[in-house]
Amino acid sequence: MMTNNDRFLVTQEYRKFAEFCDMCKEYSYIGLCYGTPGVGKTLSARYYTNWDAIETILPPEHLVNPLPIDEIDNCDSVFYTAPVSPSAVRIEKEIKNMWVGLNWLIGDILSKKRKKGSWHKQVNYTKLIIIDEADRLKPLALEQVRNIHDSSKISIILIGMPGFEKKISRFPQLYSRVGFVHNFQPVSSEEVENVIFRKMQELKIAYLPGNKTTQEACTEIIRITKCNFRLIQRLLTQIDRVMKVNDITNLEKDIVEVAKESLIVGTL
Repeated sequence: MMTNNDRFLVTQEYRKFAEFCDMCKEYSYIGLCYGTPGVGKTLSARYYTNWDAIETILPPEHLVNPLPIDEIDNCDSVFYTAPVSPSAVRIEKEIKNMWVGLNWLIGDILSKKRKKGSWHKQVNYTKLIIIDEADRLKPLALEQVRNIHDSSKISIILIGMPGFEKKISRFPQLYSRVGFVHNFQPVSSEEVENVIFRKMQELKIAYLPGNKTTQEACTEIIRITKCNFRLIQRLLTQIDRVMKVNDITNLEKDIVEVAKESLIVGTL
C-alpha cells in the first residue's frame, strides 16, 4: 500500500526546511517557520517527522501488532497541530503525551536492537517538537510552549502564516530563545512540473509526456496556481472531472481553462 511518504516529492525547498529542522535540533533552539498557505509547510513537516507512520501507533499502549521498526527507526521528532482554541493546559498535556509516547517507541526499538528487555524511562529520545498552525496559540499557550522547551531541553519549531514571526517578537522571553527563522517559499516551476505529473498519475488523468499540447497545459496550470500545491491539487481535481464528463482522453490547455472557471483561486 502506498503511503503519503511514498507520494511525497523531495524538492529543493524541502531540503532547506529539513536543514532548518536539523539545525534547531543540533543547537536545541526554538525555530520559526512561516509561509503562505498551500506551499507545503505541513506536508514537509509531516514527512520530516515520518508522522504518517508514527501517529497510527500513538499512544503505544494501544499497539497490538509488533512495532514497525523499519518505518519508525531513526525518528526523533513529534508533529503537533495546535487546536482552534488551545488552552495552555491542553497544549502541555497533548504535547507531553506525544513525546512520552515517542520515547516509549524509540526506547522499545533500541531495546530490541540491543537485545535487552528494558530501556531507561528517564532518557528523553525526542529531540524536536514541530507545532503546526502556531498562529492559533494565545499568549498563555505560547508561554507554555516556552516552558516546555526550557524544562525538557527539546527543540521546538513553530509553523505559521507570514507575519507570525513578527507576532512572536512581541513576546521577548520566547523570542530570545529563537535561534533560526525559515521563510518557506513556493517550489520552482521546474520542480512543480514533476508535482503536477505525479498528481496526474494519482488521479489517472491521461497525458502525453513530452507532448507539446500536454506541456502547454502544464504551463497553464503553473501560471494559474503560481506553484501553490493546494491550488494544484484542486485544479487537477476539476480537470479530472471535466475530462470525465466530456469523455476527453488527453489533457489540453483549453481543458485547464474550463476547469479554472469553477475554481476559486483567490489572491496568492
